[in-house]
Amino acid sequence: MKKIKFTVLHLFALVLTSPTLFAQSFKLSGTLIDSVSNRPLEYVTISLCNRSIGTASNPDGKFTLIVDAPHISDSIRFSHVGFETKTIALSKSLYSQGDVIFTLHPLSRVLEEVTVRPRSIADILNSAIQTTNSSIAHSSILDVYFREFAYLDDDLFKFADAAIFYKIDAANKKVKVETFVAESRIVKDSVSSDQKWKSDVESLIDADKSAKEFYTMDYLQKFTGKNRDIYFDFSLQDLGQVTKIEINPKSTIRKYLPSAIVYIDQLTNQIQRVDYGYDSHLQYMPSINLFVLKYAVKKDWSTNIYHTGDQVFLRYSKVMQDIDFKLGKKSGVLRSNVEVLVTDVAVEADKLKDMSLFKNSSITKNGNSYTSRFWEDRTAIIPTTEELEEIKQGL
Repeated sequence: MKKIKFTVLHLFALVLTSPTLFAQSFKLSGTLIDSVSNRPLEYVTISLCNRSIGTASNPDGKFTLIVDAPHISDSIRFSHVGFETKTIALSKSLYSQGDVIFTLHPLSRVLEEVTVRPRSIADILNSAIQTTNSSIAHSSILDVYFREFAYLDDDLFKFADAAIFYKIDAANKKVKVETFVAESRIVKDSVSSDQKWKSDVESLIDADKSAKEFYTMDYLQKFTGKNRDIYFDFSLQDLGQVTKIEINPKSTIRKYLPSAIVYIDQLTNQIQRVDYGYDSHLQYMPSINLFVLKYAVKKDWSTNIYHTGDQVFLRYSKVMQDIDFKLGKKSGVLRSNVEVLVTDVAVEADKLKDMSLFKNSSITKNGNSYTSRFWEDRTAIIPTTEELEEIKQGL
């Protein structure tokens, strides 16, 4: 019996490692669940301890992480807002947990919402912004997995993903981003000639939007300016080790203003997660009327997850935009969901020397430019069952 058990575990380990075993790396796959409800946990950050390499879980709680063989003795860290941080030896996760299911425990202390003067909450937020920004590198090269789902009237008509490098310069107020598309894949639907225009629609969201807008916390400073009490309502909730701040435009203000939900680690005063965008006051965004095009934004929202610690950086970002448009006789609702997973923030500059031809390249123009199945061979976002079925049926 012991021999059989050992053989099963040994074979299971080979299943995990075999795809890249001879490339001196292996793939760890797992599922993260709530220890109380047994529900899958989305947006959990999974990182090698004391390293910048990592990933995030999908809505099913699933993830993969490609780890180089020299790091097999390292530990992995699981972090999620509202849950206890968990650290496990990487070797233990491979051999002691054969089903590769990881459980996280909710923080035990949850307090009711408390009333605090708006200025006090804004000061708490401003302090967290300054603390977090001070730990973000002014320049870095990010290794990124990018993907986009594009819909017309709820029908998927384009899926794209890519292996990208972002070269970041955040020394000044405005973040500068150089984009290098290493490999890309685009899958389009087969449409009739009178609907061919659908497949040629460019993305609603720039490939570098997340890096440009959410790399630092400067986008939150609009909530801490001198007019904050005039424009915004603030609320604060103590979740035990995490402070949740919610900001919304005042109902009496008829301006195109953003909303946000910010989660702050109370021990480090660093921002862990931000849900940000234009929600309640979208109706105040003026419609765009061009010569042949008319459109209005119906949705503009993002979720940004940050790796915290000695170095803070954007680990994952999801941007969702919907526009109601009319182009000649064509009309409808275009919807674009773009996700960016930062798998490493410590890429050596030499990595980009051989990629000078790919500088500022476009995923759309590159099309199916790939030499390997990068979406499987690299750390990537795992498609959910529904997403896989959607791609299969829609394209």
